[in-house]
Amino acid sequence: MRQRQEVRALGRAPAIPGASHDVADSPLYGVAMLKIAMELKKPGTGGLDEIVSGVLGRMGLSEAEFRDFLSRHGGMLRAIAERRGY
Repeated sequence: MRQRQEVRALGRAPAIPGASHDVADSPLYGVAMLKIAMELKKPGTGGLDEIVSGVLGRMGLSEAEFRDFLSRHGGMLRAIAERRGY
């Protein structure tokens, strides 16, 4: 439980007045994207939404905030998943 709390504490950059929303994005989002991409490579995995939910749940990240991050930063993950038939 303590480890999950530490991950959550590390997962959010402090708010800086006047800074763009991008600065406050979790530094763990890149790690999450990598983990999701690795899951997509495994044979017999579930759909993209199921994989995203599972990875974010294990990492203790907010799914709504992560999906907002994805929507603002292009569709690379979705393009990869669609190319692989997910």
